[in-house]
Amino acid sequence: MQKRTVSEKCWKVVNTAGENTMKWGLFEEGERERCLKGVGMQYMGLMETQRIGAW
Repeated sequence: MQKRTVSEKCWKVVNTAGENTMKWGLFEEGERERCLKGVGMQYMGLMETQRIGAW
């Protein structure tokens, strides 16, 4: 089988797509963390309101 070379333009397109995917993954992870933090804060507020687990 013969090896083929990829044009520089094609390589840049593929490489850029990979970078964008990684950045999007970081963005999604940040959104997920922010969402989970918000849910945790709501839960703590509910616990305070209902006096659940109060000493």
